[in-house]
Amino acid sequence: MRVRMVMKRTDLSSGEEEVFPAVSAILRDTDLLYREADTGASVCVSFKDDTVVIERKAEITSRTVLHKNRQGTSVVSSPYGTMELHTYMADFAKMFDKWAVTYKITYSEETAVEQKIEWMIMRQS
Repeated sequence: MRVRMVMKRTDLSSGEEEVFPAVSAILRDTDLLYREADTGASVCVSFKDDTVVIERKAEITSRTVLHKNRQGTSVVSSPYGTMELHTYMADFAKMFDKWAVTYKITYSEETAVEQKIEWMIMRQS
């Protein structure tokens, strides 16, 4: 199903919020697929049982796997090489008009990113 989608990212360390422009997306039962308006990157978000997967394909590609109650991974690939980081999901929700996930990414035991991402879904008639 075609939908409109707005993504909001909140940095939990600084409280800074960033709202991205609305884009067209494809919504399936467990997947949301879209292209970022500003970069053209292809993104696939999958919510399945107790796992959330965020895949972003561009010049720098990433695959972030988040599990409920256990460690996950984020693999980032660039022309300079590949880096694997650890992920920890604090919370997630999949509702009719909003998907959301709160998580952190660590590198060498230090928190690199701690954020909440929300995808607001507007169904078209």
